[in-house]
Amino acid sequence: DRAGLLKARGIDAKWTAFPSGPAINEVLISGRFQVGNGGNFPFTSLVDKNVPVKAIAIISPNLLHALVVPNDSPLKRIQDLKGSNPPATIGIVTGSSAEFYFQMAMQVHGLQVGKDVILKNMPPGEQMSMPKGVAGVVPWDPTPTMIVEERKAGRIIDTIFAYNMYEGQFYVRNEMIENAPDVVQALSDAVAEATLWIRRHPEKSAEMMREDPSLKNFSQAVLLQQIQSYNNLYKPTYIYPHAEFWGRVNEPIFNWLHDQKRISRRLTAKDFVGAVDERFMRTTFGKLGWVVPKQPPFLPADWKGQPDKPPYPEYLHPINAKSPQAFPE
Repeated sequence: DRAGLLKARGIDAKWTAFPSGPAINEVLISGRFQVGNGGNFPFTSLVDKNVPVKAIAIISPNLLHALVVPNDSPLKRIQDLKGSNPPATIGIVTGSSAEFYFQMAMQVHGLQVGKDVILKNMPPGEQMSMPKGVAGVVPWDPTPTMIVEERKAGRIIDTIFAYNMYEGQFYVRNEMIENAPDVVQALSDAVAEATLWIRRHPEKSAEMMREDPSLKNFSQAVLLQQIQSYNNLYKPTYIYPHAEFWGRVNEPIFNWLHDQKRISRRLTAKDFVGAVDERFMRTTFGKLGWVVPKQPPFLPADWKGQPDKPPYPEYLHPINAKSPQAFPE
């Protein structure tokens, strides 16, 4: 927006910031907005409700989500929540990717809502204050980084990476694809251009982010750290929407959500594939002279895991990365 990348492509765009995916869903469902970006749980909700959208790019893969507890908490691991009496209250944005992660983590460790923990709907801003009366909060970055690194008000005892590979979706309503595919192609090209622009100008990007009223509480240092973690860590080919891979990643969560009556249909990886359109990013890569990778760049070539079978063996993410991936090699 600040760099005018879409305007240079002949597209007038109005940008509106929202604090979480569920809020974005509301305006997308209403038809007032035609383009959005949201996390995996909100995107699943759109698919479940048959909202006519298609993902055309991946945004911020492997975003840190974490269980953060007060510094003086006796909890050392997520397993320590088992048998809490009374049940431990956990602050979380319900319907968000944070709940996706935490529900999967609870399933792996045999924790039960109502018996071991109580989930309290809590916006990110309130989570950041680590309010009294909660055993922990489950925010996504940059909130956990700020709580731990800047405010020093808590510590991380569990993270998302073993249970769920988070992916943000950049998506458009289907009528744009049907009636203005050239605009959708321009949006795809602009995603790649912005990804490269940010890689080249990380400090300037952080300055621009600080101009946004919704980010005024974040320091330049944190914003720069987020850029290094979520735009500059991986090869920029991470933006390619590998529909089959991400469908398999999300299928275990689809099953859980249906069993818990959180979605109305038992979605499968195939349903996810149907909500992705790879054509535009494939064309973008062709313009750039990039090969479409067989798998996302954060997976080691010899990775032994299966996308639909968490917990996962190690892969590259912001917590274990020693340095950015080389690009071009």
